[in-house]
Amino acid sequence: MIPLKLKRRYLRAPLNNECLIKVGKELLKGEVSNISEGGLLLKEFQVLPHDKQFSVFMEIPALPDFTKISTNELLDLGRGSFEYDIVGTIVEVKRSKLNESSNTYEFGCEFADIRREAQEKINEYVRNFGVN
Repeated sequence: MIPLKLKRRYLRAPLNNECLIKVGKELLKGEVSNISEGGLLLKEFQVLPHDKQFSVFMEIPALPDFTKISTNELLDLGRGSFEYDIVGTIVEVKRSKLNESSNTYEFGCEFADIRREAQEKINEYVRNFGVN
């Protein structure tokens, strides 16, 4: 049994979409590796942001219920098959590390200030990913 303090608070879903972060007047490009109701994991950044809090802009796909789609339709699905919502939020870095093989940074962030609409889109994506 996993000790209570080691259990994750929120279900995570892989995302693997590009994102932009705005730190002061600087705009950086990277990738959202996974996302949950409470935060996200960012990776592939050349530099570590100097601020603990910054804005993140990302695409969240609207996933259908795959159980209601035929096998042939599933095989025909591609990135362009889904609608996307652009979500912007302010996050706070909780932990970071250097990936020595790619010489890029990844950092785990918690949502510090998020609009209700953005939170609902993220929750829907994570829930649908978990069901599928």
